[in-house]
Amino acid sequence: MNIDIVNLSKRFGSFTALSDVSLAIRSGELLALLGPSGSGKTTLLRIIAGLDWPDEGEVHFAGQNALNLSPAKRHVGFVFQHYALFRHMTVFENVAFGLRVRPRKERKSESDIKKRVMDLMDFVQIAWLADRYPSQLSGGQRQRVALARALAIEPNVLLLDEPFGALDAKVRKSLRRWLRTLHEELHVTSILVTHDQEEALEVANRVVVMGKGQIQQIGTPEEIYDNPSSPFVFDFIGESIKLPVTIDLEGIRLGSERLAKNGYALPPPGPAQLFVRPHDLAFGDPSAAPLQGNVQGLRRVGSIRYADVLVEFGGQDVIVEASIPPSQNLQVGERVGLTPRRYRVFDAADQAALPAA
Repeated sequence: MNIDIVNLSKRFGSFTALSDVSLAIRSGELLALLGPSGSGKTTLLRIIAGLDWPDEGEVHFAGQNALNLSPAKRHVGFVFQHYALFRHMTVFENVAFGLRVRPRKERKSESDIKKRVMDLMDFVQIAWLADRYPSQLSGGQRQRVALARALAIEPNVLLLDEPFGALDAKVRKSLRRWLRTLHEELHVTSILVTHDQEEALEVANRVVVMGKGQIQQIGTPEEIYDNPSSPFVFDFIGESIKLPVTIDLEGIRLGSERLAKNGYALPPPGPAQLFVRPHDLAFGDPSAAPLQGNVQGLRRVGSIRYADVLVEFGGQDVIVEASIPPSQNLQVGERVGLTPRRYRVFDAADQAALPAA
């Protein structure tokens, strides 16, 4: 089912949670709402679910005004971060709950409910846990139960609010892959709220980056990562390094050196800021590079090696983190040159909207 959000605004006292947000969600897609805390993503999800109401704007489910519908009549399945399972019920009873509380005229027979629940528990690989209670389950198992319960009512829309946020990194990674596979089989319109950029980029068909109650960019994971449209998005998605540059009639000046134009439109002449990712800094001869400095430290994170280079820049010493190519060996204290290869340049006036660290 497609969902259309039109000019949605929501305030809590003097705080604006959403400001004139419009978004078209395609039927059957898995869309991620990604952003820092306070960006408005959970408020938007709750309005779609019917748990909050906007001050202005419209929400349409397949062309129908959803704001005229109660949460129950929107046929939405909701999966919360902290599971929200009933502790006194078994796994089976938790999954069956939504089916059993339906009005009598809509309720299936007990045999149909049992079959639906058993089929779902098989589908999400928890059938062997049917007689256990939530306290006897791991975090990953509880989240599968919560997802099965949300799916039991055969929702038109599946909403997931930080569903893996309470889990450790290894379990999160496993469940992300599992959710992606599950969605490819179900094709139910799904909206995932997360502040974890890796989660959004790995799982979603499209990503909506939110900040300060507004949509900053919409695109595929590849578009969002490779072509961020603003300093906010570049800084929030992936690792980034920011360097002050000057734009003049000849192009980009980094310190005393010139940088080649890279195909992107440049801001007007004046102060600007260059954004580059650590793996897009090339090591080279210090005498021929726009940045020169000494290696202060070497680190390894998994398979990736990093060098912290103390760069003398604009009369100040700045630590620049750069990824070390597999073929290159560096020593602490060694003098190196760094040249940005892929980068974006934004007007310095646009920096005020950067997300908090």
